[in-house]
Amino acid sequence: MKISKTILRETAKLACGLLIADALMCVVYALLGYFDYTVVLGALWGTLGAVLNFFLLGVTVQRAADRESGQKKAVQASYSLRMLMLAAFGVAGILLPCFQTYAVIIPLVLTTPIMLLMQAIENRRQKQEERPDEGGQSD
Repeated sequence: MKISKTILRETAKLACGLLIADALMCVVYALLGYFDYTVVLGALWGTLGAVLNFFLLGVTVQRAADRESGQKKAVQASYSLRMLMLAAFGVAGILLPCFQTYAVIIPLVLTTPIMLLMQAIENRRQKQEERPDEGGQSD
């Protein structure tokens, strides 16, 4: 099975959005006086888990769409395994001293809001492209 370009493109978009959020989080930590290497490592660890989860979701949905039967069972099994994976990322982020706990958790939580924000931006861009140029005309 070849991985869809859409899955790769959307995964890359999510990764970029999360890295921007990571940078903003690091700035906030610095302004509050709590910034150190554990924040960066934690942010990257959480981002890796979130991006991997999203990518595996896309691959699972693609595989299920290609199947003739058993799609629901495959997606449900994938969900359970992906949630276990995210739990493992979270537990490792909490227990290992090289990661700042909140810096690990925040990217895992921000995945959905970032995806919704990117979708809203894309919808707005498409609407602007569909409108005829209204600027520069005078009565």
